[in-house]
Amino acid sequence: MRMNTILKAGVTAILLAGTASALADGTAMFGSDIATHSDQYPANPVAIHLTAQGGAVYGYASADSGWGFYFDRPDWYVSGFDDYGIQEGTYGQCGGGNCYPTGYVGISMTAPNTVVGLTAAATAATMNASDAKYVLIKMGNEQAGGFSGNVVTVVLSNGKKTNVAYTNPHTDTTATAVCSADVTLATVGDGMIVGPGYPNNREHGLFTYKVNLSSFKCEKGTLSKATSALTAVSIELRNDKNAASLYNDYVNMGGNVELLSISRVSFGK
Repeated sequence: MRMNTILKAGVTAILLAGTASALADGTAMFGSDIATHSDQYPANPVAIHLTAQGGAVYGYASADSGWGFYFDRPDWYVSGFDDYGIQEGTYGQCGGGNCYPTGYVGISMTAPNTVVGLTAAATAATMNASDAKYVLIKMGNEQAGGFSGNVVTVVLSNGKKTNVAYTNPHTDTTATAVCSADVTLATVGDGMIVGPGYPNNREHGLFTYKVNLSSFKCEKGTLSKATSALTAVSIELRNDKNAASLYNDYVNMGGNVELLSISRVSFGK
């Protein structure tokens, strides 16, 4: 049974009125458009981006991932394509078909009102999506289409440290529920340069996927715990699920650079 469905049409969503109530009929927005970039608040870098709903967006990686860095792409790029993008990369120390077999790198979007103004909320904001049947998520890996990883793991978690930049949902000790599902991307980007003055004609690799919540498995807690007080929705590139493609990147380029992007996350019944 397929656990995800690709949607090429736009998604209509409404902002959930308050975080205490469960979903009404329809769709509730977790995070949509870009509102603020880090260069607009360098003295208080809560996150790399802020969503229009006051959510934070930042990257993270496992300690054993082998990923050496991650950073934001230029504002003109992410603004032009209506997404939040973070590059992650590593060089060397990769051998055989199982490149860094247990590592992963990811990008998180946090619940509305995580950031008030440009300051982190005193406590992690939550959304109650316990009535939801699916999550809609626009995402992609936009780098080097011939080889890059195309299995993305979607993670739902309820940790309380999401108002601290670069929090890893798997190692956040305050999280009582962490659940995930794998999605195979329809396409990945071709790595062509796009910038001011360049034709906007690359294969962007961003589509909206409908992922049934029944397909999620929990490494900690239960799905109901995760969705009733949801603090973060993340996407990850896990090395064990993309070993061949990451190794090919290493052989062909001397290292791996992946461009994970996320936007327009919502929940519906």
